[in-house]
Amino acid sequence: MPRWSTMLLPTLALATFAPTQVRAAAADQMDFAACPVRHSPEYYCCEYSETTKVLYTKYNRPSGGDYESYYIDGWNEQRQVNFPYTMYHPTTQEFYYDDPSTICRVQAVANTETGELTEELQCADTNSSLVAASQDSSVFWTYAANVRNNNASFPVGTTCYSVMLRDGTVDSDLMDACTSTSSTVEPRFTTFTETPLVIIYLLYLAFFIVLGAWAVYKNFMQNANKSVNEMNKKLINTPQTPSRAVAGNAHGRHTSVRVSDTRMQIEAAEDILQTGFSKSYLGNFVFGCVVVASLALNVLLIIIICDYYGNFDPPLFDTTEDNALVFIIVWVITAIWFVVIVSMQDRIFNFFRLRVPLDKCEFV
Repeated sequence: MPRWSTMLLPTLALATFAPTQVRAAAADQMDFAACPVRHSPEYYCCEYSETTKVLYTKYNRPSGGDYESYYIDGWNEQRQVNFPYTMYHPTTQEFYYDDPSTICRVQAVANTETGELTEELQCADTNSSLVAASQDSSVFWTYAANVRNNNASFPVGTTCYSVMLRDGTVDSDLMDACTSTSSTVEPRFTTFTETPLVIIYLLYLAFFIVLGAWAVYKNFMQNANKSVNEMNKKLINTPQTPSRAVAGNAHGRHTSVRVSDTRMQIEAAEDILQTGFSKSYLGNFVFGCVVVASLALNVLLIIIICDYYGNFDPPLFDTTEDNALVFIIVWVITAIWFVVIVSMQDRIFNFFRLRVPLDKCEFV
């Protein structure tokens, strides 16, 4: 019997007993306790104006069944309204659905003339009517623009009506008609990986790479120059003969004056050096980059301040947390940068020039 036939028989046997086609039936959402459909959602359309409509959803806490106790425990857990929106940790107070005296929610107020919606945070400790309106702890309201799923209620100053049929199903025509011409804008949070910020990171990284490359290039060019000794000539090359004359005539006239004059000349000859520098196109380019980078730091500070006062829409940074932090970081970097520049002001121009022999230099 051929060898391939011994492998073919088991394969045919598996193919015979295996199902010819496997089809997974669509899962029923009612089989999952956490699905929204288990919360008997009811839909209402609220008209802010003739062109602005918002669909509100009312969720009811499920009752009965094996999971009722879990639903009750879950709904009674401590909650917190994330408004105004923050990325990680809201600063608002905590509340409990089953304790109306602690309840907090986002209340929307609509301007019927403009259709503009204003949202504000309300809590029971500042609005006593909220306690009476929050006795039913088994109901939760939300809407599409409520991106953080905060506890909400019907907006003030609007006309709201149900889009549900008597049999509990949804009137699809009314729901489709409950659309708004205004688009929903989700809150922006600063992740510090936004494209403009990444571009700024890369530009400053490239700047420091260019600055380091210039330092390496300058050092290489100067070390390769064979006339290094000519770059450190004494500006005052005083002969030692006066010293010898004074030393040989200790009792001569004006000896003390000659000694003092000679000492001054020797000290001057030791302290004052001649160093020649010449311009470099590459050095001028790098110096221009330093000027641009310095000005850009000031521009960044101005942009951050303007963003803090709401001159950008949408804001560049999260005003609740990130704006002040970014300003402090950029301010500290800017301060350190300019302190370094001021401390090197006597040498900064020569840093971007090449040392050359004195007979070829443009600057001494």
